[in-house]
Amino acid sequence: MRITILTFGSRGDIQPYLALALGLKSVGHDVCIATEQIYKDWITQEGIEYAFLPGNSKERHANEAWFKLLEETHRRPIVSAYRAYREFLLPPLRKLLEAAWQACQGSDVILGLPTVYAGSHIAEKLGIPFFSVWTCPFTSTSHFPHAWSRLPSQRWAGGALNRFSYWVPQFLDQKVLLPTINQWRQETLALPPVKTHRHQLQTYSTLYNYSDAVLAKPTDWNDRIHLTGYWFLDRPEAFQPPEDLVQFLAAGPAPVYIGFGSIGDRHATRTLQTAVDAVVKSGQRAVLEGGWAAFSTIKLPPQILQLQSNAAPHAWLFPRMAALIHHGGAGTTAQGFRSGKPTVVVYQKFTDYHFWGDRVARLGVGPEPLHIRDLKVDDLTAAIHLMVSDRDMQARAAQLGRSLQQEDGIAQAIDVIHDVVQRQCANKLTLSPPVLAQ
Repeated sequence: MRITILTFGSRGDIQPYLALALGLKSVGHDVCIATEQIYKDWITQEGIEYAFLPGNSKERHANEAWFKLLEETHRRPIVSAYRAYREFLLPPLRKLLEAAWQACQGSDVILGLPTVYAGSHIAEKLGIPFFSVWTCPFTSTSHFPHAWSRLPSQRWAGGALNRFSYWVPQFLDQKVLLPTINQWRQETLALPPVKTHRHQLQTYSTLYNYSDAVLAKPTDWNDRIHLTGYWFLDRPEAFQPPEDLVQFLAAGPAPVYIGFGSIGDRHATRTLQTAVDAVVKSGQRAVLEGGWAAFSTIKLPPQILQLQSNAAPHAWLFPRMAALIHHGGAGTTAQGFRSGKPTVVVYQKFTDYHFWGDRVARLGVGPEPLHIRDLKVDDLTAAIHLMVSDRDMQARAAQLGRSLQQEDGIAQAIDVIHDVVQRQCANKLTLSPPVLAQ
């Protein structure tokens, strides 16, 4: 089969889809990843075909107007989200839809990040299977809130508030984006308009690339929704760590990892200084990852090593740490869980960072998450002390790590894809001739 994957986001967002693409390729499928231009070299170097989607998430994350708008969401969440849709998502939407249509030509199956918006409509036009794929839950449930809502993970009012949290993005999709989607459906795909994008999307199968050991499947989700386990891109056997990192690890006890991913911080100097002061106050050593300009303004003490971004794979680095402090991105959190190390999430108030930080705390494998804007030395110092001294927390983290190390989420996802496609073939539901790889 020829399988096209539609996705975008940070490098950490793209990495699970690349891991799945390599798994699909290993069993005989032709796979293409359609995403932003900045990831073309990385994808093609891994031997996967690349197709263009417009956009640059790295530039958007560094955009002052984007940051200002997102920081307003804690005061006016729905109003600010509406503005984000109108000012940042709507203007490039038509170009994104058209590029996705071109990328999917000749496909037998499409896998798509829901916020690319195009995949299910293209699959409908081509008469081929489609799978929604995402690293965090977005299907409505009474069991926990939408991953972007920043609500605590509990069943408020019998689950009614949780369900309402899913209504908000559905409303924004329909109010702001659906007119453009329907215009594209009619003009490019020659398809009739739909009443809601989300309802049309949910008529297809969904793959969530996280483990039920981390978040169990809600009882109110249907059989088309699959939790496959994580999709890890592992290359530790070929990795040669930087010499300064090797020497630093050998010179003392296991350090604490600190890294805030590819998401920028308008207050990077203050955040970095807070992290440095907390490490010194805790008496620990640390590896501080990132290429922030703020590094040039702060003198690091000898017990802290600066590591450039992506200088060491997290799959190699995290098991060598005593504890982890990071931004709560889905991929980084997954690697942290699998490493078996206690974690605290220092999050910014958007996307799924708070959701995974809250999940860490509820699993008992780390302290409560801390908001980056309100980060204080004493709070981060206390979190470090707890992670390196609480034996019960360390045991829970280690047990979760052992459980995830026994899973093969990529193999499980491939099995689900094959099963769904084969059943659709048996029901004479439109798969072009190429035969499934065995």
